[in-house]
Amino acid sequence: MLARPAKQFLDSKTSDYTGLVADLLRHPDVQYTRNIDQHKYHTRFEHMMLASKFAYYFATKTGADVKTCVRAAAIHDVWTKGMYSQPAVEFAKKIGEPPAVQQAIATHMVFNNPPKDKNGWVVAFADECAWGVETLELLRLSLKDILGFLAALSPVNLK
Repeated sequence: MLARPAKQFLDSKTSDYTGLVADLLRHPDVQYTRNIDQHKYHTRFEHMMLASKFAYYFATKTGADVKTCVRAAAIHDVWTKGMYSQPAVEFAKKIGEPPAVQQAIATHMVFNNPPKDKNGWVVAFADECAWGVETLELLRLSLKDILGFLAALSPVNLK
């Protein structure tokens, strides 16, 4: 369970945060991620937005560059396939994101290319936290689906 301050932040609409990502959210390539499933019950867009909110929270707590972390996390999985982040780095470069954002995206998959600075670690950790939240929800919803399926098969009324 998330600590209360983190949960309150993730549930809020902070104007500082929104101002940092508003232009990215309007980009057609980012909007397209609303159509890509990620971790079964979420879209890639939802995953990136959750990661970017975690990045905002962690960057403010660690002294990392908030703008770099939030923007990197908000687009870290655009056009990625599996464990390959280069398409997202190329996208960041194409839309004019600075090298620090590109570097944080390039190193967010820790096992492929570990982060070299605080910004990279914040984005990597934010991505893992978003994945963790999504995985817990996947397990919860999958268990509910499995139990519902079993109840439907059962000759005994389980309701």
